[in-house]
Amino acid sequence: MARHMNLYFRVTSALLLSACLSSCVSNYEYTGLKISSENFDKIKKSRMSQQDLIEFVGSPTFSSELGGNTWYYVHTVTDKVAFFRPVLVDEEVIAIKFNTDGSFANIKKYTQDDINNFSFSDESTPTLGTEANPIQQVMKNIQKYSVPSFTKKTQPGG
Repeated sequence: MARHMNLYFRVTSALLLSACLSSCVSNYEYTGLKISSENFDKIKKSRMSQQDLIEFVGSPTFSSELGGNTWYYVHTVTDKVAFFRPVLVDEEVIAIKFNTDGSFANIKKYTQDDINNFSFSDESTPTLGTEANPIQQVMKNIQKYSVPSFTKKTQPGG
């Protein structure tokens, strides 16, 4: 009996240890569309129109009308280990600018080093509305979850 318990303990310990170790394996996640260097060169040389570009590589991640018609293709690689927050490993943004008639204007590639050099403003934009004080928040929650009042049902015509 003791021999079976010892074997059971060893098997259980081995399974538990392997489960713990397998959760520590890093998991790479790829998001967005990766445009290869040769496709980048083809786009640059052929000066593709918007429709040609969609047929060649697909729809952009997002586009901007502000400051001209520009399409952005964003590709990111993140690494996640167990329950920790994902870490950005690589990021690449390709910006393709078009003229007002939809013809090709220019193309730029931004890597992680370029993206880190962007400066962000510390200013904030105020929003409309009021800040609720703690008493207002409590009253709002009471109203939100209060039981509706039941009215006495009457018979029609009575």
